[in-house]
Amino acid sequence: MLRQLSNVLPLAVLAAVALTVLAHADDAQKHVWIPPVDVTQALKITMETKATEALLKKADEQCFDTDCHKQLEECRKALATCVIVPSKASVHEQEMENN
Repeated sequence: MLRQLSNVLPLAVLAAVALTVLAHADDAQKHVWIPPVDVTQALKITMETKATEALLKKADEQCFDTDCHKQLEECRKALATCVIVPSKASVHEQEMENN
């Protein structure tokens, strides 16, 4: 029994390491856009959301400064991997409104 365990244990550790590396590699390829609070709230983004052209079009209507438009275009260029993440301030403000 102990011999079987000693044979399986290294394989289990290797599998765990491989899964961890793959998970981090997937996150590393994401393009993350954290829009301003007003844009986040207008889009009703409460958690990480996959960017779509329709969502970016709505965001474009809500962006009022050049930095927001610049970040939006970067997200559009990386549309396949772009995710929209609400800022901590936006999440906090939504929590305050809900309480």
